Amino acid sequence: MSKKSCEAAESIKDAIHDNRMFAERAIYCIANGAGEL
Repeated sequence: MSKKSCEAAESIKDAIHDNRMFAERAIYCIANGAGEL
């Protein structure tokens, strides 16, 4: 799920140009154990 969350985060970042949202998604992704940016 962590990998999908990472991809979803990128999709959201592309769709929504919001640094705050992107930062939250990135932190959430890393927190899940992805850490592959």
